[in-house]
Amino acid sequence: MPETVSHVAGALPQAEPAVEAIVAQMEIVLETLPELLKAALPAAQFGATLGELRGLAPQDYEALYASASALCDAERFREALPIAMSLVAHEPRDVRFLFIAATCLQRLNLHKPAAAMFGLCVIGGDNPPAIYRMAECLAAMGDIEPAREAFDAAHEMCRARDEYRGLQDLCASALERLGQKHAV
Repeated sequence: MPETVSHVAGALPQAEPAVEAIVAQMEIVLETLPELLKAALPAAQFGATLGELRGLAPQDYEALYASASALCDAERFREALPIAMSLVAHEPRDVRFLFIAATCLQRLNLHKPAAAMFGLCVIGGDNPPAIYRMAECLAAMGDIEPAREAFDAAHEMCRARDEYRGLQDLCASALERLGQKHAV
């Protein structure tokens, strides 16, 4: 990624021209992604990510992640989405990138792809926040029974972890709203 991305990304979200430049650059990356993936396929079969193949440095990822996070904090999900999706495309193993992309999709009412992306966050292990968010998406789509199961699973995961006490309460409230009483 060009050095200017790391430099410009530090200015987000205050500088509108900087945001527009990063979003435009990430949209171009996403438009050319099929060609990049096709060219990268042989190396990817041996476990290399697109980011590794393109020679992206950790500071590039971190600068872009910080930019997407700042945009999300400012509730500018439309602008954060291309950055987050580019991060996922280049380093799909980083759960932070999957989670922020899924969050953008959810906040833009794109519940089906958001639920799928939150589902990817739990492949490597338990992730109660991702399961909770996936359940929210399922409920928004009207998939009540799968939503109930996901809220219940997140609730149970939170039970043994003090740092998730607040999330456990949110799960219990969601279960009550869906018509299932659940003891906290």
